[in-house]
Amino acid sequence: MTEVYPATVGTIVRQYLREHGYDGLAGEHCGCSIEDFPPCEHISPDCVGAYVRKATQEDVDELDADLEVGDLIYSPIKER
Repeated sequence: MTEVYPATVGTIVRQYLREHGYDGLAGEHCGCSIEDFPPCEHISPDCVGAYVRKATQEDVDELDADLEVGDLIYSPIKER
């Protein structure tokens, strides 16, 4: 008989993100892809579904990070 293990939180979150068209997660000062999360070794309850896109000047001005226009970011905002 094959043992069936319950789905992990990572598996559940990845499935949800894919089913709803997201590319990854975004936190207050971070973001990660579906395949590369959580790089911070935990999923924060504050993380939200995110889309990958190129940073705009508005993103650079708003975010307190070493970011340049055109860098790829994970954001809950699909386009600017």
